[in-house]
Amino acid sequence: MLEALGRILEALADEAFVVACFDQYPFSLASQLLGINQIMLQLLDDRPLVEALMERCLEYGVAYGLPLETPASNLEALLRAPAQLP
Repeated sequence: MLEALGRILEALADEAFVVACFDQYPFSLASQLLGINQIMLQLLDDRPLVEALMERCLEYGVAYGLPLETPASNLEALLRAPAQLP
């Protein structure tokens, strides 16, 4: 995804304003990977699995989100919760 954003920014230069969304927090991403029903059941049945999955999702989120913080005049990173009110 970061490579794709880099290519878009390189190709468009100053012609467009690019917005990169980062709205997958560890639990949200983990629940999408396992399914919401399954992750809720696993919280009771196999908590270490859920904790390990969320740790990996956190690593992914940090690896993706930190480069979005790099100042760029034509890139805005939207770092907000999916359920956040405007």
